[in-house]
Amino acid sequence: MSVFKSLILFEVILLVLALGLEIYAIQLIIIDNVSNGVLITALLSHAISSGLAACVFVDLLQVHLTVNANWKDHLFLFVIAFFLPLIGICGFVLTIPLLFFRSTKPQKKAIAPFKISKPRNVPLIQDVGKIDASLSLSYLFELFRSRDQYKRIQAVYLTLKLKDKDAVALLHEALTDPIDDIRLLAYALLDRKENSYSKRINKNKQALEQPGNYNMRNIYQKITSDYWELVHLNLVRGEAQNRLLEMACKYAETGLKYFPEDLKLRFLYARVLLKQKKYSLAHSQFKEAENLGVSRDKLLIFYAEIAFYRHQFNQVKEMIRGIDRLTPYPKLSLCTQYWQKSVNEPAEVR
Repeated sequence: MSVFKSLILFEVILLVLALGLEIYAIQLIIIDNVSNGVLITALLSHAISSGLAACVFVDLLQVHLTVNANWKDHLFLFVIAFFLPLIGICGFVLTIPLLFFRSTKPQKKAIAPFKISKPRNVPLIQDVGKIDASLSLSYLFELFRSRDQYKRIQAVYLTLKLKDKDAVALLHEALTDPIDDIRLLAYALLDRKENSYSKRINKNKQALEQPGNYNMRNIYQKITSDYWELVHLNLVRGEAQNRLLEMACKYAETGLKYFPEDLKLRFLYARVLLKQKKYSLAHSQFKEAENLGVSRDKLLIFYAEIAFYRHQFNQVKEMIRGIDRLTPYPKLSLCTQYWQKSVNEPAEVR
């Protein structure tokens, strides 16, 4: 408290000095026969006074209102003091008691961001029989868009109740939040998810090297799947994604050498190839998966994507026409409606 009082006293002294320079400048101007030299002295004294007042008041704001000021704030307060001679500085002085009262007033205890309890009315993703999963995600996005930072932190914590594919989208948005605690928390949760997949991959690799392992088919599936999920969920970005796709390809190809009729591994391999933009290979692998028993209806969206990238738009229309509008890919519903409308339109309308 003594340090606080010393700081206030120091700031008051500087403001009194600024006020004295201001009064001195006004006295120089109101005297008779004002010369150019006297006018320059008065303006210089007024400018120094305004600069002192601006700097002191910005310091007070930063200390007592926890405001992160920059040069724009200094300039703004300087302009006020400079173009409102005496009145501007007097206003600054009169504000000091209010700042002192606010700083000595008991503050509400801050909410610890790492001890936020879960609200009872938030629907959970596990209650599949009671509620649609998308409603939970939409609720959290609505909660995250609140201006209250503690509600946003709460939303980030509640992603622990979501599946990874839903949680990661909100966590990536939280990385752009202006509050440091929220960004760090989102980064920590994303990092934890990435480490979880990495540990699982390493564990399965070790199991693959053990002699006499009769579950190799399942292990190749898991390793390829985990590499794919790291990329598919955007847990890893940039050049690292290409490296993970290469590793997924490597283990998928090795697994298919031993188990060429493995449907799941074949389908994963095709998706990895599509992500790598190897469209011809991806198409052939999707065909292989279809021959092994994957429903063509499930593969139509992938065939349409390959045809689109090949600029085979007539084939895109044909593929999309076979997709039901009540598709299991809700994010693509508008896309399917657009292409289906394009197919079904009369020729003269096109």
